[in-house]
Formats: sequence, C-alpha cells, structure tokens
Amino acid sequence: MSKPGVGFAVSMTVTLALITAATAATAGCGGLTLADDRDGGSGRFDAGFPPDDPPSVVLPPPTKPSPPNVIDDPDPPGDCPIAGTVNAAALPYKSPYVAAGSCTTADLTALSTYVDNGGTFPGWKTAVPIGCQGCIFGSDTETLWRPILENGGVLSGINVGGCIAVATGSDACGRAYQQWYECRPEACTGCPDGDSAALQKCMAAASKGPCKKAFDEVSAICGDVAVGDAETACDGTKYAFEGPIRAQCIGL
Repeated sequence: MSKPGVGFAVSMTVTLALITAATAATAGCGGLTLADDRDGGSGRFDAGFPPDDPPSVVLPPPTKPSPPNVIDDPDPPGDCPIAGTVNAAALPYKSPYVAAGSCTTADLTALSTYVDNGGTFPGWKTAVPIGCQGCIFGSDTETLWRPILENGGVLSGINVGGCIAVATGSDACGRAYQQWYECRPEACTGCPDGDSAALQKCMAAASKGPCKKAFDEVSAICGDVAVGDAETACDGTKYAFEGPIRAQCIGL
C-alpha cells in the first residue's frame, strides 16, 4: 500500500482502474467525472479494467450497484477511503505536450483495437506509427507530459488533466483536474485487493471526504461550466486515453 500524497506510487491495480472509460459507465457505476461526483452522473471516466490486465490484477466486470442508502450496500471494509485528507497539491502534474496532427483518428482506433484484443503494455506502442508513438507515449519524468505515461517501461498514468488543460485553455485548470483525478486512487489504496465495486464506491466517496479540497479546487479554478464542457470534449467511447490523445496528438 502507498501513503497518501506520493503521486504515482499507487498500486498497479488502482492505476489500471483509471484506464477504461465507458465500459463501467454503461453498467451504471458511480461516476468519476466532476459532475458525476457531484450529481451521481454517468461516469465517463469510471473505473474498469482493460483487457490486457495480467491475471493477478483482473477484476470481474463492474456490476450495477444497489441504490444509495439501502441496508444491503454497506461501506467497504477497512480504510476505504482513508481517514483524513490527501494532500492533492503535492501530486504531480506537468503541462501537456501538444503536437496536433501527429496522429490520426485511425491511429487512435488502431490503438483501442489493440487493447481490446489483449495487447499488453508497452506493446501498445506497436499499434501506431513511429511519429504517432512519439506524441502519445512518454515518461512521467519528462518536462511535458504525453497522453499515456510510463516509468521504466511500466504504465504509470493517463494525462487526463492535459486534455482538460487543452480543452479549457488553462494549465491551472488542467493541474487542478489531474490532481483531483489522481487524489481518489490515492485515497483508496486501503480498499480490498480485487474488489472493483469497493474501489468504484470509494472513488466516488473520496470527493466528499479525503479529496473534497481537491474537488472544490477544480470548481474554483476552472468554473463548473468550463470544466463540464472540457469533460465532454475529453470523453472517450471506451478508454480514458482517447480524449488526451485527441487533444494532444490529433486535435480537438
């Protein structure tokens, strides 16, 4: 388990939980966009697992949760989410690398199809041309962040905040969004291993508890209308990397 506020030092299970966008949303799970956490919306960036997960971290497909405030929907056991507050301001963020025109919509489709078919990371890179690879993939230690981040050949994150920064024209908004987005898995490292339902419930609850300050910062810095429009622009049909790739490498 990691300690809150240490950036990318979250479990691979939680990191992978942020990759799939629409698959869990169609199951009616708790949301992971700003609007979802406020209103219980559709969950465009909802938790789920891509087909390339190794068996040790594969979780069952998310199921539709019980309605709120019912007896058979107990809180997850343990510190899930953690008590106290995550220092989201200490979580890493770097301005997005933008090279619109480096990739095409067909390249993005090819990458999604590769992941659909069980392609493993870092093999994802082979799904797109070299020039497109250079825009999509990059180290989380670089000065500017690409859409898909890695460290030592291991997937380390998705630059959702970079897409929000491009869509709003505000790097400060992108930073606030990324730090809120990453705050929730930091707050949920105490959830039972392999329990996707508990993890999803925890992430929704985190914005009202350990990550409330980060949640409020997004509204204060971005404005609710602007960030809502940006979330729509950064929406993916299936994977959370779709929006960042469109914004940074194709062009919104």
